[in-house]
Amino acid sequence: MALISITTKVAGSATYDERKVLINDINQIKEALQTGIKDIKPLNCYMEGTLFTFNGVTAGFRYNTGTNKMQVSNDGSTWADIEAADANLTTVTAGENIAIRDLVYIKSSDGLAYKAQADGTTSEEYDWIGVASAAITAAASGTIYTQGAIAGGFSALTAGEWQYLSTTAGSISTTGIVKVGIAISTTQIILLKDAKQEEFVRLDAGESITAGDVVYINKDDGEAYVSDSSTHLDRRADGLAINSASAASMVVIQTRGTFLTTGLTTKKVYYLGATGAVSTTYSSVQVGRTISATELWIDINDNRDARIGVIEYCDDDLSGAGLPTAYWALMDGTTISDAESPINGQTLRDMNAGNEILRAGDASGANGGSSTHTHGIAIAYDAYEDGGVRGIGTIQGTNVTSTVQTNSTSTYPPYYEAVAYMKIK
Repeated sequence: MALISITTKVAGSATYDERKVLINDINQIKEALQTGIKDIKPLNCYMEGTLFTFNGVTAGFRYNTGTNKMQVSNDGSTWADIEAADANLTTVTAGENIAIRDLVYIKSSDGLAYKAQADGTTSEEYDWIGVASAAITAAASGTIYTQGAIAGGFSALTAGEWQYLSTTAGSISTTGIVKVGIAISTTQIILLKDAKQEEFVRLDAGESITAGDVVYINKDDGEAYVSDSSTHLDRRADGLAINSASAASMVVIQTRGTFLTTGLTTKKVYYLGATGAVSTTYSSVQVGRTISATELWIDINDNRDARIGVIEYCDDDLSGAGLPTAYWALMDGTTISDAESPINGQTLRDMNAGNEILRAGDASGANGGSSTHTHGIAIAYDAYEDGGVRGIGTIQGTNVTSTVQTNSTSTYPPYYEAVAYMKIK
């Protein structure tokens, strides 16, 4: 179909209705232009391309179903694929004809790219480095998606399934021994070279998540949420998001191993910051340690390893002590309102305001004692009718006992105050 100019169509006319573009389609095109990773699924976008004229200059964009990419034209006739500037792309020179979406490796003898395959012919054929973003003819240069990228344009994938290098040159398979990545939709794969399956978990996002966010898994609904050092219930972590995901869509979380990113400071401990970020500024949730400026070894510590009901004390006023993580609640008389907690709905004892201490017992829950006490002293003597008091040896009179009290005084031994918390989930 020929290119059209939507500015020449009159709203309400047959040609306008025939060429109309739904807002849904425009939003998908917008996301593709911004990220370079969106699979476009036009509904009523029937045109081959759309041209616009600005100040006498003709330009346009279109979706190429052959390459599964957006294309742009600066003259209305020559079209070029759009590649995201920040995509994980590497340029290679092909040693043979390579089709779009073929897995490739670099042959050591000539440094050229060839189709990878798991047929056992040579070991280096197993060592794939990426997926071709477009067809590359032999001896020509082209780009490939590499580790961490999201490659689209595949078909009939099952979201959440691991994909492997196939025995068919350049292809993927749902079985094998060399992992390629995880399908996050029917058409997209996150490329995860040398990944260990136990280091990743796939589940639905409970809210919008951006790749690289520190995230946690909600114990109540089993979905992933963005961690946040400034919010008590979000002050925890299970891993880092490999891909961006909207609510109710699939997100892949790396929970262990080396997470690849950028902008880190070498040989530093990183902690949870605000809204999914990592920071070298201390917080009560440790995320990991850097190996290099692009590698973060995941080593999460968010004080979760204790039995529910355990009570611990913290010197909260000590500089750098940090705030309690989501697994702990103040012993301040609060009724727990947390669907993730097995003790949801129960009221914690107000130990902090009452300045109470712990005492061991065969059962828990009993309380007593007092912060002050007095002593009573009984004095016995003989009193006579004349009001006199006789000493030892007298034989007449009536025995009288009187009790006197000491002044009230503290029950406590020397002490140091700290704040009491209970593990609630």
